[in-house]
Amino acid sequence: MTLQFESILVIAMGVALIGLSHYLGHRQIFRFPAAVTLAFAGLLAIVWHVPEVIDMPPELELPFQVAELLFFAAISLAMTLFALDVFVGQAESLARASETLARQSAELDRARVARQMAAIVESSNDAIFGRDLDGRVMSWNPAAERLHGFTADEIVGNSYSLLIPEDRHDEAAEIWDRVLHGEPIQNFDTIRLHKDGSTVDVSLTLSPIRDADGTIIGISTIARDIGERKRSEELRRLALLDELTGLNNRRGFMLLAEHQMSIARRDKKPLALLFIDLNNLKTINDNFGHKEGDRAISDAATILRDTFRESDIVARVGGDEFCVLMTADNELDVDTPVGRLNTNVELHNAQGIRPYKVSLSVGRANYDPHQPVPIEDLMRQADVLMYQAKLSKANRPRLLVGDDDVAVRTDAERSFGDEFEVITAQNGEEVIRRATLERPDVILLDYSMPDLVGTDVARRLRQAPSTSTIPLIMLATAGDGSTELDSLRAGADEYVLRPFDQEALRVRMENLMKRGVRR
Repeated sequence: MTLQFESILVIAMGVALIGLSHYLGHRQIFRFPAAVTLAFAGLLAIVWHVPEVIDMPPELELPFQVAELLFFAAISLAMTLFALDVFVGQAESLARASETLARQSAELDRARVARQMAAIVESSNDAIFGRDLDGRVMSWNPAAERLHGFTADEIVGNSYSLLIPEDRHDEAAEIWDRVLHGEPIQNFDTIRLHKDGSTVDVSLTLSPIRDADGTIIGISTIARDIGERKRSEELRRLALLDELTGLNNRRGFMLLAEHQMSIARRDKKPLALLFIDLNNLKTINDNFGHKEGDRAISDAATILRDTFRESDIVARVGGDEFCVLMTADNELDVDTPVGRLNTNVELHNAQGIRPYKVSLSVGRANYDPHQPVPIEDLMRQADVLMYQAKLSKANRPRLLVGDDDVAVRTDAERSFGDEFEVITAQNGEEVIRRATLERPDVILLDYSMPDLVGTDVARRLRQAPSTSTIPLIMLATAGDGSTELDSLRAGADEYVLRPFDQEALRVRMENLMKRGVRR
């Protein structure tokens, strides 16, 4: 009876194991292999003790003894799988918990970064704001309010065009288009508006705003107030530039020249300094006023600017004095621009836009990097040579050529320029003005001027005390005895027909000056 009870108990345990495996597997507490193994162990438990409850032939006892062995093996396997299942489950739970913690930590980090970025934007001294694709302002930090005067409530949702001056709309549209095509804009200097209508100098940095898919959904802008910087730059510019000419002033020249000379010493490169003086500025001021004198200075500056390279340092260092510091590897590097300077002076004067001619005297001093000297010494050397050139030019007799044909005036300058300081005029009125201003030593006058006949010019010259005694030679292309007689009666000292021999004409001019012929 006891044996049967134990057998029935084992069979019941087997049935319970089968039920438990179904329950645990259904509730996903066991994984499938463990549940199946536990059910199999329950089945074997039943099979193992069925012979003890039911009378069976002896030949069937062996299979059931095998079932007994298999039961213990199945129970062991089920327990092993159960332990593994518990371990795997715990591992997965730990992994899920770790993943959850990592996700929560990442979210916290993102939130912290977002708060930090928001704090940076809020506390930034630069205006930072965003715009959508329609140009409406989406965000607006306190610095933007200080820069433009609009509060966030006033500007958010409104068009950014409120801040763009009317003459900058095309510029803003171009920048907008470039950014929408993915091009970032950095440090773009422009002008924007304040709420009160005043303008603000700003430097803009613009970047596209993209969503998670990379699609551009707006534009972010960082605007920096550069008004103070612009004012500082303007003050520095005014401190180093000459207000009248726009060239470097003496202070600017000294700073740039010393820097250039230090480079020349390092690289063993020679330099040349030209000291240039505008001739007759006092005469121009006395006869035409100081405004015209300022125009003469500006004309000289323009000629210098057009003559020399951007790498050359050109400056106005005094009232009528200019300096040019230039690299000079050889003589040609100096002779070429000096020759070009003379040509540009002639071209300027040929335009006849002033009642006087621009005249420049040039002195040159060379800088040897192997035997360096201070810039002040170099300027003094060039100044002395310039003064000598001015005296040399001043000691030459002055020849005034009055002819409306530019080829004739150019030929006279080329033919007589070695012995005379040649002054030219293209009409009768200009001959009279230049004769009064320049006081030439001799005048060559074309009989057929475009505005006045040569005899009229001669009479007016003779009537003015300042020009009454200047020797005058009348030049005519053709004529009869009456033309020559009219010229001599009007005050001409000589009458010469074209074509004339230049040497003979030169002798006539020299004889007139030597004899001091004055009427």
